[in-house]
Amino acid sequence: MLLHDSMIHACQARKLMAAGDEASLRYAALEIRMAIELLFYKLIPSYRDELPDDILKQWQPKKIIDAIIDCDPYAEQNSTLTMAVELPNGGHGPAIRVGRYKAVNRKLLRNYYHKIGSYLHAAMVEGHRDLTRMLSFLDAAAARVEECCRETTVISNFGKFHTLQCVCGRKIKRNDHAVQLKPYVRCPNDKCQAVHDLIKNDDDGTKWKLRESEFVCPECKTSSYFGSHLIDTGKNFTCVECSQKYIFRTGLFVSRVEEPASR
Repeated sequence: MLLHDSMIHACQARKLMAAGDEASLRYAALEIRMAIELLFYKLIPSYRDELPDDILKQWQPKKIIDAIIDCDPYAEQNSTLTMAVELPNGGHGPAIRVGRYKAVNRKLLRNYYHKIGSYLHAAMVEGHRDLTRMLSFLDAAAARVEECCRETTVISNFGKFHTLQCVCGRKIKRNDHAVQLKPYVRCPNDKCQAVHDLIKNDDDGTKWKLRESEFVCPECKTSSYFGSHLIDTGKNFTCVECSQKYIFRTGLFVSRVEEPASR
């Protein structure tokens, strides 16, 4: 079973739920929460080349799924993977079903994961929990995890990709569906963060261009260009023509809008 680790936690939760007392149900909630987290962690290897470098430090499932959706807008949809041999005439041979993916998504987090967390904290009001209601909720959450575990036999990330070489040297790729929605990409290297825009060229094709800002030197009127990701308060630079030194200062600037005089 591909999602074996999640199923193990779900099975352990079932055993605890059978006991039915409050302490056992609380530990069952913890097991289900861990099972859900592992469902999301299992997605990371398929998107490793596209995800930020620090994604493994983000233990929160919501941050993981948000980052994956940024790479693949269809990541939250159920899918079936089939493969076929391409024929010389452009057609294809008989399709073979490789596997199915039962999507884990933000709805799973909203409906179960976040609420389960409330069972792991002390109640803010005096009194006993409604164990019947708690058991019913945990049963539904466990069933949702088990459904994902049973129905997911493959996790894939196939598609048409756009690739580029970042200024830091990292090779970046982005799914075509994501590029259609957001025609730029930020370098996943957390020490770089350069932004590249997908620009249409004269040959009806596309190319990646580093997002830059222009600075015209007041002394010699020469233009200098900087990667927009490099502009930050306190950083120094020198004019490429006259060697005048400057320092970046960024902030919020506002100007008063003068209303036209009434006639």
